[in-house]
Amino acid sequence: MSAVRRAGRKKRPGGFTSGESCDMIPHNLISQLKDRGAASRSKPGGKGSKAVAGAKGAAAEGGILQAPPGQTEKIRLTVAYAERYGLIAKLSHFPPAPGADGSVSVFLAAARTCKLLFHLRRISVLQRRESVMSKNPVFVGAATALITPLNARGVDYDAFGRLIDWQIEKGIDALVIAGTTGEGSTLSDEEHREVLRYSAERIAGRVPMIAGTGSNDTAYAVDLTKYACSVGADAMLVVTPYYNKATQKGLVRMFTEIADASTKPLILYNVPSRTGVTIEPATYAALADHPMITGIKEAGGNISKIVETAALAGDRLTIYSGNDDQVVPILSMGGKGVISVLSNLMPGETSLMVHRFLRGDVAGSAKMQMDYLPLINALFCEVNPIPVKAAMAAMGWCENYVRLPLTVMEPEHEEKLLALMRAQGLI
Repeated sequence: MSAVRRAGRKKRPGGFTSGESCDMIPHNLISQLKDRGAASRSKPGGKGSKAVAGAKGAAAEGGILQAPPGQTEKIRLTVAYAERYGLIAKLSHFPPAPGADGSVSVFLAAARTCKLLFHLRRISVLQRRESVMSKNPVFVGAATALITPLNARGVDYDAFGRLIDWQIEKGIDALVIAGTTGEGSTLSDEEHREVLRYSAERIAGRVPMIAGTGSNDTAYAVDLTKYACSVGADAMLVVTPYYNKATQKGLVRMFTEIADASTKPLILYNVPSRTGVTIEPATYAALADHPMITGIKEAGGNISKIVETAALAGDRLTIYSGNDDQVVPILSMGGKGVISVLSNLMPGETSLMVHRFLRGDVAGSAKMQMDYLPLINALFCEVNPIPVKAAMAAMGWCENYVRLPLTVMEPEHEEKLLALMRAQGLI
């Protein structure tokens, strides 16, 4: 259950909610303690819960409990967490391996308060908290918001496959499939799913694949996210709801519902110029505790809000620039990379711009940002992906074909774009 949903639940003494229990303790060990506790309570002086009484009995007897097959490591991890957080004293007699009969010696006498089980029930909370605090970035560097090569017949998979291979060969750090630049909004449901399936198969784990699964229909976004997980996507890019928009409360509920349904991390996508709704910094902070929400693509353009987001949730969310002209500024706020349109044309160079900064060559990274700025501006002089489709067609990667309501680039704009590409040696 998500942290957002859990926040309103009544707490028991000890700091855990009524729905939380220690998932790591095998149930039959609890039963054994209860059985011992029942016997203990029938003796003079026996009192307390069955499990605690069983713990006392086990402590007195030497504490041999029968572990389920294959559960030894699970118990060992539980004990390690208990020791780590100071919930119990060191269990120095815990053996390195189970005995031949499958038993595990747990000297519960080391839990001097005889409240071992009470404390262990809190471990799952601590584990979840640690998981949130140690979220790994989906990628570090540059991820290409990849075009989808289209023609009048549909998706050109031959061109698509060659483009995927070239991007990886040139050193891109991740690929975003069927996002805004990939024209996901004009792909049919069947096409969208096939593009995700094909991409996962073609990428084959060489770099992380991030699937565009956002929608203004939450139920559809959930279904598409489940599908993307099933075909091998490594993460999801989930945009805010466009047209019908949402309140901040609605955003929390929508993203939480999608994250609850996903087995892979979510990167939230804030692009108010397209959707008409902004994810506020406080909303990012509210969502940051969800273990499946690990990153954000910030294309809002408001550096002050990004600074505030970094202050509120930068230790729990990986921040990626969603604008090619703001890569270095966002890196300076602790960002880890960019989800890029420019990298369709220049995958290796865009990745290098990020990694130079992260290696400490801030000046070198900033120079690349400034050198590429005229080309970046040309790639956004008309609605994305119109210019990048024209650019990729000029490089020979696809036809210059976009689906309505998009139209091909205006000739005067295209001429300027191609001149800048020649200056960079791209054509």
